[in-house]
Amino acid sequence: MASISKPHTKYAKSGRVSIAYQQFGSGALDLVYVPGWVSHIEYNWEEPSYVRFLERLGSFARVIVFDKRGTGLSDRDGGLPSLEERMDDVRAVMDAAGVERAAIFGASEGGNMSALFAATYPERVIALVLHGCFAKRIWSPDYPWAPTVEERQKWFDLIEHDWCGAVDIATLAPSRANDPSFVDWFATYLRMSASPSAALSLARANTQIDTRHILSTIRVPTLVLHRRNDRDAHLAEAELIASSIPEARLVALEGEDHLVWVGDQAALLDEVEEFLTGARREREIDRVLKTILFTDIVGSTLRAADLGDRAWHDMLGRHDAAVRNALARFRGQEIRSEERRVGRRSPVRHRHQGRHSRRRVLHRGWGPERDRSSYRRPRRRHGAGWRGAGLEHGQGSGGGGRYHLRRTRRSCAEGRAGRMADLQCRRSRRTSLKSARRYNRPISWRVGKPAAASASTISPTCAELRVSTTASTSARLTGRS
Repeated sequence: MASISKPHTKYAKSGRVSIAYQQFGSGALDLVYVPGWVSHIEYNWEEPSYVRFLERLGSFARVIVFDKRGTGLSDRDGGLPSLEERMDDVRAVMDAAGVERAAIFGASEGGNMSALFAATYPERVIALVLHGCFAKRIWSPDYPWAPTVEERQKWFDLIEHDWCGAVDIATLAPSRANDPSFVDWFATYLRMSASPSAALSLARANTQIDTRHILSTIRVPTLVLHRRNDRDAHLAEAELIASSIPEARLVALEGEDHLVWVGDQAALLDEVEEFLTGARREREIDRVLKTILFTDIVGSTLRAADLGDRAWHDMLGRHDAAVRNALARFRGQEIRSEERRVGRRSPVRHRHQGRHSRRRVLHRGWGPERDRSSYRRPRRRHGAGWRGAGLEHGQGSGGGGRYHLRRTRRSCAEGRAGRMADLQCRRSRRTSLKSARRYNRPISWRVGKPAAASASTISPTCAELRVSTTASTSARLTGRS
């Protein structure tokens, strides 16, 4: 599903009132989404769950969203608009957008507006979708599911005195009520959507809604959606609405959120898309159960030092063959880093050991200019990667220096080289060294004249070593190629 950039806001005239609306999407049909109580069509795009909801609608329809009069970016005339006046806002935005016929999707109180519009202008409605809708908003003996007068008064008082917070979020979106980021966004969303007096006026207007008498006059295909445990509107209200509209279909969904874009919106939108387009899209799989297996050779560092390169190379080959046989048997996948680590350590352990090695290097006074990559990325060619080389120093007779080239990580990590200030490595002719190692050819090392002791960059991949000793005897460099 392609992402949709935030659309530009336009305005339509509904009498003397300007109605803010947006258009987006590229589907085969036009769809007008009628929001509930209050809305803000630009701040909608700041909440990821709302964005996913709008993007899904836009994936199969050309969508029009708008702010009803008195809310969001539309004019706030300060009066108490009737349901008929608010319903006319739907006609105004359709005319301004050049849409002759469209499907109407109404949520909560927006569902009442949508039902009235479908009954009044059936020639302009392709289909009707209602979610979380009610037919009446005040209790009566023949409608026992609506709030009582006392309950509505408590609601009015909450709006008037606590509009600075996320009003009634535990009822409207209980699944997100403990999400601090969502609570902060919702509180700001309400304040941007309406002032306290405007929100109170709309709440009083909604209390007067009773659309039971017009439901039977609706003659367009209708889908009624409702979550079973909706805390703001009872499922029995949706059942009454669906039974009153000829040939309407009711779908009860799992969940307790009243806001349409909160909760399992995918299941809800699957129903909407199938109803409007005739086809249900396959659910995109975004998670799968996998088993991840890390392998390691016990005591690999010491074993590599004891066996030598050839025997260690053969052991790794047998290990890899065993692993690949198991992968082939169970249809697994081998994932390898581009650079293989000595002892087949995990990257996390390797990073920690690299940092520990650097602390030891600095502690031994080798100088801050020492090349960290020599220890954090050991590089000896083995297949597609490198393994590291360590330098070990032992005192010879007569004060001469003896240097052993060892391809193990331990000598690097533990800093066995002793006083390395007398050893200077210069990186040059690296290509020839790599080529020699790759094809197992002898490596030629040059030992230069004694040089002044100084801490300098040391790299185990150098092709040229310059060794100095404190005595007049020449140094000897030994190693295995």
